[in-house]
Amino acid sequence: MFSVLRFCCFPCRPLSLSLSLHISPKAYGYRILQTLITDLDPDQRVKNAMNEINSSKRLKFAVAERAEGDKILQVRTNVFDAICRAIGCVYQIYC
Repeated sequence: MFSVLRFCCFPCRPLSLSLSLHISPKAYGYRILQTLITDLDPDQRVKNAMNEINSSKRLKFAVAERAEGDKILQVRTNVFDAICRAIGCVYQIYC
């Protein structure tokens, strides 16, 4: 008769891991049905791809924020121009 150990399952275990987990404990009267995987270390290519995705998201956000800032600056400049023309003053912007 087998004693049953239950753990949370991560669905995609490598086949060699599944076989070794199935065969080893069987000799001692245990059957492992599910296991909990607490630490995953993906391949370096996967890490690089994830980093690239995150950096592109940050860059996209930064570009949108910069465009919003430029739009606000342009609106403020146009308002300032309109006020100066309305009251008849002359101004000079130094860059």
